[in-house]
Amino acid sequence: MFSQAEGLISTIPLVQQAAIPVVQRVGFVNEIVTKTERRKYTVRYKHVLESSLKAAVDPSLDLVFIHSPVPHPPGIYDGAKNEFSLESHNSYADNLELVDRTLGELRQAMEKNGLWDNTTVIITADHWWRSEMWSRGPFWTPNDAKVAGDSMDHRIPFLLKLAGQHDQLTYHTGFNTVLTNDLVLAVMNGQVTNPSEIVNWLDRNRTISDSPYNRDELLP
Repeated sequence: MFSQAEGLISTIPLVQQAAIPVVQRVGFVNEIVTKTERRKYTVRYKHVLESSLKAAVDPSLDLVFIHSPVPHPPGIYDGAKNEFSLESHNSYADNLELVDRTLGELRQAMEKNGLWDNTTVIITADHWWRSEMWSRGPFWTPNDAKVAGDSMDHRIPFLLKLAGQHDQLTYHTGFNTVLTNDLVLAVMNGQVTNPSEIVNWLDRNRTISDSPYNRDELLP
């Protein structure tokens, strides 16, 4: 019943436009309004992490895809204290620190089981930090505003560690990560086995740098 009431209230004209600025600026109000969502998001994150740790160390699996909820808002981590938190000041930057911690846990688990060195790992995102949308929502914090600045950046991270790779190589030319599907197949089929071959493959297959697809979509 409460969820239905929330849905009905949100349809009243100008309610969100009037309420969100108050929620953003008044700390205790923000905490009351957003704590339930932060709690649900924390449970979701921990469930995904638990499943991810099991899959990452299962040698019978040839391909594992993990879609972690973080760093997507709401902020559920206090980077200064290195612990989970439901407080309203937790920001996107705090969730980024949680991403770093998450990757560390996955790597340690794989190293412990002797799988890290002979596994290819790709780390990327399905979209950029859509600050133009989140700035109009209840999870936006002063720290978010400070980090985001005024410019819009549609780039996302893309890190690739090949099995057996130990030397770092930076690819400076922009490309569209839609090609990740074909790149994974090329790696699994043995068509690319070292960083130089990855560079050549990207040069041959890369598409536009900044995709227009969904760039103006304001959905979570």
